Amino acid sequence: MLLKALAKRPEHRFASVSAFAYRLQFAAYSVDSLRESSEDRAGSVKSDEEMRDILEQEPEQLLDRWPSQIAPARAGAEQPRPRDIRRYGKRHENPASLRAPIPHGGREAPQAKLHRFIRLRRRTLVGMLVCLLCLAIFVTALQQHAGGKVTLVNLVGVNTYSITAVSIPATATAVASDATATAMHPDPYPPYGGTLVLDDPLHDERGPSGLNSSSSNPSDGCLFSGDAYHVTAARDLNRSCIATGSSFTNFAFEVQMSILIGSTGGMSFRADPIHGYLLLIHVDGGYELEYLGTSSPLLLARGTTPALKEGTNQPNVVAVVAQGNNLDLYINHQHIVHVRDGHRSSGQIGLVADASGAAGPSEVGYRNMQVWSL
Repeated sequence: MLLKALAKRPEHRFASVSAFAYRLQFAAYSVDSLRESSEDRAGSVKSDEEMRDILEQEPEQLLDRWPSQIAPARAGAEQPRPRDIRRYGKRHENPASLRAPIPHGGREAPQAKLHRFIRLRRRTLVGMLVCLLCLAIFVTALQQHAGGKVTLVNLVGVNTYSITAVSIPATATAVASDATATAMHPDPYPPYGGTLVLDDPLHDERGPSGLNSSSSNPSDGCLFSGDAYHVTAARDLNRSCIATGSSFTNFAFEVQMSILIGSTGGMSFRADPIHGYLLLIHVDGGYELEYLGTSSPLLLARGTTPALKEGTNQPNVVAVVAQGNNLDLYINHQHIVHVRDGHRSSGQIGLVADASGAAGPSEVGYRNMQVWSL
């Protein structure tokens, strides 16, 4: 029986799994019991070869020859179903009959294992096909994105839909961007807590400050050169390069400056074309704060400080904090002087070179302009 079940050619095997199952159940009855029954019926003992030939017969033929041995088991209780016999090695118990041994040591039958493997592979392939189809729909929808809408193409016979994209307000985006920039570059000046609103390395005209090259004459004007912003004033003149579009009220304004040629540079703030404040830094370590707008400049503060690096080509970080009528000056992050003045409350910012009264021109290089709004 086992050789028949394992035959190489399909036509030599059992016709179905149920046929094999029933044959297996009948084989559970030992050859000895069948031989005893045959002795009772025929009065002779059959050999092992003859008993194997008998077991090779169909179940109905066995019923005809040994009804007393087999029929009670078939009529007295529910017979095992094929799926019960092959279900993951579980045994089917029949109270009215002997318990048939399960092949393969109680493990899952090879054929059942093969069927389960095929089912799992089939589910995997179906899942992959569904994922590929969804991906194709998504890519096609992106390709047809236009005018703020995405059209889902009818690839599988379903209706098409139009989904309007939701636009995030520019204000919310700007707030998130400002918060990120402030976290990276916090306000270093009292009262602290300012929001970074301008950060320009001053490498070229693409920066957000609005500074541009206003002259092609390197001896007088404003020019980007060598990853810095150069402001040059001819002899006996001063030059102020304004950041167009800038207007600040309460703020902290910082820039790094180096006097390359001459004697004086600095910054202007709360300015317009006629009025404004002017902070001048001298190459010898001195400083001046003036208000422009009267017939002559109004001097607000003057002095020298050891915080300033003297000489040419010396980088110094210069800053002013303007809050209401309070003006505070810082050089290299050290507080220099506090002034109260209410002539101007808001205006533009700019960078300065001054050669007034000097024997030659002044050229100043600037980098890293930053403004925090208070």
